[in-house]
Amino acid sequence: MSTNLQLAPLTGLRGVAAYSVLFAHTIDYAFTGEFHAYVTGLVHFGMSLFFVLSGFVICYGYSDVLKHGVVAGSWRFFVARFARLYPLYLLMLVVSLTQYPYPPPYDSLFASPLAGLSALTLTQSWFNVHGISGSAFGQSWSISTEWFFYGFFLFICAPVLRIKKPAVWLASFITICFIGLVALFSQRIEITAIISTIVPGELPLSAPPWMWLTYFSPYIRVLEFIAGVLACRVYFAYRDRPANEALSRALMIACTLWLTVVMTAAAFVTDGPVHDMLVTFAFAPALAPALVVICLRLPRAACGRPLIIMGEISYSVYALQFFIFVRLSQDGYMHMFGSPTVDAISFCAVAMATTTILAFASFYLFETPARKFLRAFLMNPVSMCRPHRIVSGSKLTS
Repeated sequence: MSTNLQLAPLTGLRGVAAYSVLFAHTIDYAFTGEFHAYVTGLVHFGMSLFFVLSGFVICYGYSDVLKHGVVAGSWRFFVARFARLYPLYLLMLVVSLTQYPYPPPYDSLFASPLAGLSALTLTQSWFNVHGISGSAFGQSWSISTEWFFYGFFLFICAPVLRIKKPAVWLASFITICFIGLVALFSQRIEITAIISTIVPGELPLSAPPWMWLTYFSPYIRVLEFIAGVLACRVYFAYRDRPANEALSRALMIACTLWLTVVMTAAAFVTDGPVHDMLVTFAFAPALAPALVVICLRLPRAACGRPLIIMGEISYSVYALQFFIFVRLSQDGYMHMFGSPTVDAISFCAVAMATTTILAFASFYLFETPARKFLRAFLMNPVSMCRPHRIVSGSKLTS
């Protein structure tokens, strides 16, 4: 790990991202899409925050380990990230495929060699076979996308840490990506025809090719991740400089207005290049600089104890949510009081409370112990397999 101390706002913001997605998904599920237009912006905000924040967090946490290049520290980096993602991912994958196989026969780990291999190797979003994850774990595509980011980071870490004037680089990168993606998204028909011959596009195993490319695949989403990495580099450059409170306030106001406009527009624009931008990269121009300002100037706004707890359990919250939705629906919680509106509101309350409680238990009883064991085993498997010696008084016992 890096010698950098943990930056509390980053943990708190993970909670904001996870609960933004949870709240929006709960409303959409409980009210059967009735308010979809009003919560869709919140889902896309939460997902984009996850990806931009991921770039910031990974750069902040591992810059010291990887600053000498790809080889130095790479094994330790991958072990740490694999131990973070895979245990809970594999558990939820097995649960979803065995308990809620929908629709058959695609939601089977062995539906096809490609599906099974991609699911086990966390590469389903790379090849558009996200349907293998099951109705109770449909969000696993983003975990696969996150796994792609880690390999990509190894190749950009050292160059990014060496750049001068990182703020200029961040602004230039965001501008170029914004213009480039608008141009790319305007060629939907031509690009769809090309990628349809390369990647699977057969429902329900795979998403429509264009939706996969612009939303699920890591090849577009990685731009949000890079924006987060560059934002971290800006933070490194300015963390020891005197504060400019007026500039910080102005920047936060501008970022807030930008996010409000994008989230609102996402509810009304349902197709075309603008829509494709609104559900992916459009949030990054505000999120990346906002992360810098929050970490530099507004630490108390994102590091209260409740937010820290929400951030710590955020991965479990994200992984468990659809499993809990399906489970509660089967147990009759969608019809508690005989009134559709009251039933839906009650379901939302029960679902969010249940998700939080089980995520808390998952984090402390499974996620944390599994992570520690896997990291220790992969870093030193020989030592883990030896009988341990216990010192008792003056005696050693195996």
